[in-house]
Amino acid sequence: MRLRNTPTLSRRLSRSLSSLSPVSLYEAQQHLAATAVDHAVIQPNSDGTVDVSKAANAIRIFGFAIMPRMYTGEALEHLESKFVAFTDQTLEDLDEETRCTGEDLQVGSSNGFHEVCLRSPGRYDVSTQFSAFRQDLLEPIEAIISNILGSDHARAFCGVVYSAPGSEDQQWHADALHLDSTHKDANLISSLLALHDIDMSMGPTELAPMTHLLTNHMNNPRVNGIDIVYQHPENLNRPELVGALKDANICMALPAGSLILFDDRILHRGRGNKSTKPRYVGYFSYCRNWYEPTTHFEATRSLYGADKGDAADDGKKLL
Repeated sequence: MRLRNTPTLSRRLSRSLSSLSPVSLYEAQQHLAATAVDHAVIQPNSDGTVDVSKAANAIRIFGFAIMPRMYTGEALEHLESKFVAFTDQTLEDLDEETRCTGEDLQVGSSNGFHEVCLRSPGRYDVSTQFSAFRQDLLEPIEAIISNILGSDHARAFCGVVYSAPGSEDQQWHADALHLDSTHKDANLISSLLALHDIDMSMGPTELAPMTHLLTNHMNNPRVNGIDIVYQHPENLNRPELVGALKDANICMALPAGSLILFDDRILHRGRGNKSTKPRYVGYFSYCRNWYEPTTHFEATRSLYGADKGDAADDGKKLL
């Protein structure tokens, strides 16, 4: 299979991924992954809008799209203030709970609470509610989501990933499994929002381009089975272990307001926070209206006592 690095090829490939064999998907990743920085980093227009089709195609082909400074001014201030205030309060409440019980929070969503869990040492996932945010601020994200998941998509989760100073690199992992041996469009897409400037010392998210084509445990024997969605001390989900092109990974500094949208099947990780400041990254995740994201939040208890069921009261709500 001969592949050329051209925009025309990218458009053609975005329409034909489902027809490619596992071997051809592997060859596509080997040939095109290094071009992701040219095609998947999309500058917003001067009015703050973005080319929806271009962003959606980047997600289909490369597994992600990065839009620097997507949010600015008052819009960014609204998102930052809501996310950070809620996160700080939840972490204060968690600290109080820990002092009262004498039990430290253990890594893994099943060990956490509906409201907060520890993804890796020093890295907290704090859930909040879509209803806390103005609808007009969600519309740019949801336009891209609709292009891939359909206009009847559902809101799955939102919250903040908080990385404390000194937190180490996460292990490579995907967030969702493939459901079919043939490659299909994503069932779950997450967006990450830089709530402040994130330089390299603070540990931006690192992505392995096009590995959403390779993480299918049903057709790629190199994949670590269904454990592709879990982090392991042995780092068994490194991109090269699933056959990905080495040295194609993307990890870049993100100015405040920058947005990353990614197919949850792509291999990714948060880099370690080597700075002296905490790192706050907001997220909004969406899924197809029939899809049940069972591996993301597995807690069975609430930080505030009563079992609240879903982490967010308006999560998994049809739009």
